[in-house]
Amino acid sequence: MFLEKMSDEKLLELLTSISDYEERGYSDNDEVRIYIDTWYDNKVGLERLLCLQFDAFREAAMRWRKLKIS
Repeated sequence: MFLEKMSDEKLLELLTSISDYEERGYSDNDEVRIYIDTWYDNKVGLERLLCLQFDAFREAAMRWRKLKIS
């Protein structure tokens, strides 16, 4: 998926933007809206954001786990 190709910095930026979107109901980051509309178009409303958030945190957790194992 597209999250696997992101750098650590980009993934952290995305997680921050997702948190902002969740707290305020919108995001200044157009990229978040594009990801939601492109990758999660089979969901509705808040489900899109939650799916993106879940996938982003899962990717971050897998990266963190790889670092801990190494």
